[in-house]
Amino acid sequence: MCCLKACASIGAIDKGNEIHAAVERRGLLAKDPIGNTLVSMYAKCGLLGKAQQVFDKLPIRDVVTWTALMSGYAHIGESINVFHHFDRMLGEGVKPNPVTFLVVLNACSRTGLFGKCQTYFEAMSEDHGVVPTVEHISCVVDVLGRSGQIDDAFTMVKRMPFSPNPVLWHSILGACKNSGNMSFGKHVFDHAMYLDNMDSVAYFYMSQIYAAGESHDPGNSISNANLE
Repeated sequence: MCCLKACASIGAIDKGNEIHAAVERRGLLAKDPIGNTLVSMYAKCGLLGKAQQVFDKLPIRDVVTWTALMSGYAHIGESINVFHHFDRMLGEGVKPNPVTFLVVLNACSRTGLFGKCQTYFEAMSEDHGVVPTVEHISCVVDVLGRSGQIDDAFTMVKRMPFSPNPVLWHSILGACKNSGNMSFGKHVFDHAMYLDNMDSVAYFYMSQIYAAGESHDPGNSISNANLE
């Protein structure tokens, strides 16, 4: 298992194949941790065909196995396969965990599928008893921003049961930049400054928002000294 994880971390697929062959010869593939690690290794190396082959051979597939495979598909942008395997997993009675939902929500975020993202997010707690973390909320906020629903993204962050991190505000600022929403961008920027008044990413986004809006009014912009 340690060797397989090392292969995955540096992309040593030839050595990984050798270890896989040794695992098969010794009849160890049925051992849950080894089978899961093999799936994860191939998935992280981008060899989803091999990962799927190993996955299909496993006599027992737990949530770790399913999540490793879905993570691999998400990594190469095959969101349809992520959703397909998520549905298969539920069909086989395997309960998703917080990491599984993070993979699925990230797949929604990358493809801008707001409807699916909202459905999965609501199902997390309502159907599966998984409490959303800031990482899960960040995925939804990103999708909302991409779809132009900046007000909803802001409201979601403000209603979180815990303090937002800077990444959430950065996501909304990025959406403001893309949409040219200067006034709302300034409002979000103020919240980011409340967390960290030296947040260089927030300053960068705000400068881009003002540059896009061609605004240089000292009364409505961040001072040049602050931006520097």
